[in-house]
Amino acid sequence: MRVDVDGRDVFVHTAQDGATAGPAVVLVHGAGNDHTVWRYQTRLLAGMGLRAMAVDLPGHGRSDGPAWRTVPELAGWLGRLLDAVDAPAATVVGHSMGSFIAMAAAAADPTRVTRIGLVGTAERMGVHPALQTAADACDDAAIDMVVGWSHTGASRFGGHRQAGVWTAGQTRRLLERNRGVLGADLAACGAYEPPLDALQRLRPDAIVISGERDRMTPARGAARVAEVLGARHLVVPGGSHVSLYDHPDAVNAGLVPWLRGVRDG
Repeated sequence: MRVDVDGRDVFVHTAQDGATAGPAVVLVHGAGNDHTVWRYQTRLLAGMGLRAMAVDLPGHGRSDGPAWRTVPELAGWLGRLLDAVDAPAATVVGHSMGSFIAMAAAAADPTRVTRIGLVGTAERMGVHPALQTAADACDDAAIDMVVGWSHTGASRFGGHRQAGVWTAGQTRRLLERNRGVLGADLAACGAYEPPLDALQRLRPDAIVISGERDRMTPARGAARVAEVLGARHLVVPGGSHVSLYDHPDAVNAGLVPWLRGVRDG
């Protein structure tokens, strides 16, 4: 569906008919990505009776720009999106930059963002200067670096559960489509420090999911976030930074039981 936020058109993939039914779960993508990264989660969650909504952030995918340049701005925008889709309260599941947005939104309005799922997260996300420079210049070298660091093991060459699927190639095409916003996204990640002290006080219901071989947000950094939140930390064996579609069965095995609690209660 399409909704109006701040006078701009925003695309939200709902994965089901009757988009107003069930508890709201908003899926937020990472830097240079769009709603399609959640392709192995949206229909599954809708089938559980949840109101699953995978959003394209401003300037990404099918949503109008421009892109916001800081995580707090994106968290504020997310709150206005919840108004637009008539969701007084929601669970927010974020990947990478999206996990920062989820944490920022939960700290800013804990009565609105009541639960957070953090996939490929860390207590800080430093950005290599060469990557930032290339991304700011819309240079293909930035895409090469992100693809190389995001995919590990068999996923670099294929090796997916579905025959003929090459996720590294899909990531490359996705970044090529969104190359104009990658620099802003990376700068937002690099400048942001998650509000761990506030979240430690609030202790929102949370789950943290990491890839064992994640080189963008290593599991050891995510472990600190899980400790602060008092959350379960699932480490996907052999998983990469994009385990949500490289190793979707393992990620879903963690998300589904946690989200059943959202559905039931």
